[in-house]
Amino acid sequence: MAAPSLTDAATAPSTQSLLLGSMCLPHKVDETLALLHELLADTQFQSAENLRQLRLILQSSAASASSSISSSGAALAGTRSRVGLTPAGLYDELYSGLTQIQQLQTWAAGSDDELRRIARVLQDIAALVFRPENLRLSVVTEDKLRPQVARSLESQLLQPLAASASAPPALTLGAEPLPPLAVAPLSYLAFPMSVNFVVETQPSVSFAHEDHVALTVLAQLMSSCFLHQQVREQGGAYGSGVAQGEGSFSLSSHYDPNTFKTLEAYAGARRWAAAGGFSDRDVQEALLSVFAGVDAPKTAAARGRMGFLRGITNDMRQRRREQYLALRRQDLVAAAQRYVGEDAAVSRTVVIVGKDGDDLQQFTARGFDVQRFAPQ
Repeated sequence: MAAPSLTDAATAPSTQSLLLGSMCLPHKVDETLALLHELLADTQFQSAENLRQLRLILQSSAASASSSISSSGAALAGTRSRVGLTPAGLYDELYSGLTQIQQLQTWAAGSDDELRRIARVLQDIAALVFRPENLRLSVVTEDKLRPQVARSLESQLLQPLAASASAPPALTLGAEPLPPLAVAPLSYLAFPMSVNFVVETQPSVSFAHEDHVALTVLAQLMSSCFLHQQVREQGGAYGSGVAQGEGSFSLSSHYDPNTFKTLEAYAGARRWAAAGGFSDRDVQEALLSVFAGVDAPKTAAARGRMGFLRGITNDMRQRRREQYLALRRQDLVAAAQRYVGEDAAVSRTVVIVGKDGDDLQQFTARGFDVQRFAPQ
């Protein structure tokens, strides 16, 4: 996974992680950790049987990813549209975007020699990454079990892993940044499907920025009070939405038959928000919708995961809650004028994942970079 900086999503390096997790009953902790150690330290990527398994995994992953394009087009378009906005955006595209799907297809169709090369790379990554000094551990358990779990972690995972990784790795991680992935301001990615997914994204603030809360509520307002009527009810799309992310602000539509009208609706939504076209009651309803997510019941594991992966503390969550409660309509109008209004000096990226056909010329005529993808 790639996690953007909480305070500077636009320029600060993102955090790259491989996540491994398990759940078990208390009396199975030792066995579970022993299996985890075996997975980390003793996977024989280049054995004949594992090469066959690797081939099957690549083929099934490529087939599953390809078949999901028609149902996850909005997510794929959104991921592509955020490339270049934040350092994490590039990694999101590489890990879970269309670039990843294309890479899986290439690997799945590779020769036996290429498969062995992939296995060697995986073996090298495992030797380099799965070392005690690289691990961060998070355990969610009962208070009375903490000493037992701590002993098990030491004896069943950390000590065996240190012994198996005692030799210094022959490789090192490169410090060079990845080359940028160019994304045109207007991109149309054509697939064999019948409808379009339309995403427009612009730069925005980081999670810890003082305006992040206001923009989160503004996104809910724009979605429920404007886009829903314009894009879904009048435009015929299956759904639409607005989202304030970490360093990005996006408008999206799902299964959309009227792409150009939707883009006009996006511009209309920004003007509507900057003009303060919503009432105090609209603001209260938007806050209720936001709080439904903020206050939704979370398991102990989910609460621990948020703090472990992102460093979001209880104090930070409480501070955000107070910021939500202090919001007023004029705060949202000011945020809209500053960030999404016509006077906001921002560049926007439009990415459409949509149907292939004879009408692509109209997109080319409007300045879209059209790429056609053949079915795999």
